Amino acid sequence: MTIQQAMTLKAKFWEKVAHKVVKMIKMETMQGKGADGKFPKYKSSYAKQKAKGTGRRQGNKQVSPPNLRYSGDMMRDLKKLQHNKYGMKVGWASFGKRVEFNAERKRPISTEINPASKTVQNYVYGRFRAGMLGNLKKATKVTKLTIGK
Repeated sequence: MTIQQAMTLKAKFWEKVAHKVVKMIKMETMQGKGADGKFPKYKSSYAKQKAKGTGRRQGNKQVSPPNLRYSGDMMRDLKKLQHNKYGMKVGWASFGKRVEFNAERKRPISTEINPASKTVQNYVYGRFRAGMLGNLKKATKVTKLTIGK
C-alpha cells in the first residue's frame, strides 16, 4: 500500500460507518436527544393529544422525553444516502421539511454547525482516525530500504 492509497479509506468502510450513524441518530432521537443536546418538552396541548394515541396514523404515545415519533415515518426515512471512498452522507430522502420544522421548535436532529450529536460526531472521528492509522501502518510495513548492491 502506498502513502497515497493509505490516505483514502474504502467505500465499504464509509458504508459501514453510515449504517452505524443512522442507528445512533435514531436511538438518540428516541431518547429525546439531538444535535444540540436534549429536546425541550412538547407543548402541553400537543403532549396531551399525543398521549391519548388517537391521532391519525399515530404509532407512538411517548411524551417524555420528546422523541419526534408520531407515526414513525420521519425516522424510517433517515438512511444512508450515499457513500464512496471520500466519505458518506446520511439524511432524509423525503422528510427533510419535517426535520426543519422540528429544528424551528428547538428540536434539531441535525444543524449546519452540528450535523449530528457530539456522540455521533466522536464516533465518526474515531472510526476515521482508526481507519487512517490502520492504513498508515500497512503503508509503512511495505517500505523497503536497500543500501548498497
